[in-house]
Amino acid sequence: MPTQGDTAIGGSTLTVTATASDNVAVASVVFHINGEPQAPIVQPPYTIQITVPDISGPETSGSEQNAPTLTPPLNIQAAATATDNLGQTATSNVVIPISAAAPTVKITSPPEGSTLREGDTITATAEVSDRISTVKFTFGGLSLPALTQAPYVVRYEIPISTLAPQAPSSVPPHVFVGTTSINGAAAADGTVVSAFVEVPLTSTLTLKVTATGIDGQTSEAVRSFDLVRLLPAGEATVTGGGYIIKVVQPSGQSFGGKTVVFRVSGQDTGQSAVWAQGDANIMDLTVGTP
Repeated sequence: MPTQGDTAIGGSTLTVTATASDNVAVASVVFHINGEPQAPIVQPPYTIQITVPDISGPETSGSEQNAPTLTPPLNIQAAATATDNLGQTATSNVVIPISAAAPTVKITSPPEGSTLREGDTITATAEVSDRISTVKFTFGGLSLPALTQAPYVVRYEIPISTLAPQAPSSVPPHVFVGTTSINGAAAADGTVVSAFVEVPLTSTLTLKVTATGIDGQTSEAVRSFDLVRLLPAGEATVTGGGYIIKVVQPSGQSFGGKTVVFRVSGQDTGQSAVWAQGDANIMDLTVGTP
């Protein structure tokens, strides 16, 4: 038998076992679960399995042999009665409290092992079990508003690090020129065009998803990603629909062979180039939907 003080988890399978002995012979052992007698067991082992009712959701019925269907109380009252060949009996009882099962949660995207980049907008999704009260996504310590129903999907823009200005080096810059359009129209004068150079970042971005069940129990899933930093490397404003931007290598940095990415009015263009000392390229930048 489970011992006094044991707890059964809702929805789990519980094994109930009794030991019986007699100076003559044990004829049978009968278990009673919440007052319902089970089929007599005439030889050891004296064991039955029951499905513990899920107290946080719909009724769960037994699936194993001799497993009764339980109508949820908050406890399981188990009794085992042994009868010998002379009809003499002895009974042992135990009351087992039921606790609700903790929710389950799994991060489904971004995939394990992904490398993320500052400035990227990522979609994060999670799968959770039923009977959930809230699901909360936390990125690097920043918690987003909790979700209360499926689908559990959020979009998050990874912030670009704020770095102190660095002194330029004497290395000739890489110059980019071209037109700039937003939603298919020429960008207005004064629109800001920014260039960034991707550099490795030794830290990671951690995503944590916390699921809280309707009974208050919580479960967490955590996934960490390598992060690429965007180092600000140049800025210009649009004039007459065009721009000229110098991507300057600062002192103490080496941009050779690194990727340059562009943002127009804070929006990622999705366009890139490889930095080369003293080079010049024409690159027409676009954001939005044409």
